[in-house]
Amino acid sequence: MDLTPALKIDKVESHLEIIHFTAIEDTNLMIYMVSDTSINQQGDFSQSTRNIYRFPNWPVKKGHKIILHSIEGEAKTRKTENDLTTVHEFYWGIGVIWQLTQKAYLMSLSGFADVESKD
Repeated sequence: MDLTPALKIDKVESHLEIIHFTAIEDTNLMIYMVSDTSINQQGDFSQSTRNIYRFPNWPVKKGHKIILHSIEGEAKTRKTENDLTTVHEFYWGIGVIWQLTQKAYLMSLSGFADVESKD
């Protein structure tokens, strides 16, 4: 089984509170989550996740660009004016995050299930 992600982080523009991604193959964004973390005093990633954004059920094609804004807004798809690249934009609604943290994680879910609480 190939576990290579179909999505990659291109860059984090912390001053704009935006993360840029590229789809490197056709996929559905619903299997991806983004989390912030920090670096501990030893220079390692902290094991604590503070905030998690899970992308909605949204199919994308190879070469499409994805932008995650930390502010509030409505998800949308548009084409760039210069080369007509498809860009999907999403809004976390969390406010300032990338100016306060040091690293972004992109996680892929290999499978998941809804679990109901049984009292």
